[in-house]
Amino acid sequence: MSDVSDVSEIDDSTLALYDPNQETLAERIAALKDIIPPTTRLAISDTVDSIYGWTAWTAHKAGGAAWIVTTSALLVGLPLMLSIEGEAALVQQEKDYLGQVSTPRSI
Repeated sequence: MSDVSDVSEIDDSTLALYDPNQETLAERIAALKDIIPPTTRLAISDTVDSIYGWTAWTAHKAGGAAWIVTTSALLVGLPLMLSIEGEAALVQQEKDYLGQVSTPRSI
């Protein structure tokens, strides 16, 4: 249960010593829990836990998928790109060679 004090127990000297500027944010948030019923707090907690669980599961699966895509690209795509680049270099060399041979030389 909550630790709500009875209003009749608070005297004027206690209220005179109370300074709202000295209260921390955590104390203010902790005091708000008395406003929300325990069943609602439990429902909110369950919802947050469920969302956290689904988010963690999704992040884990997305990380695995990113790993598969990245390693596949490196293992398949990189060698393919290098072979295409090498083939293009050979074709360019052939064009250069054929261009030099077919042009007649003037004397």
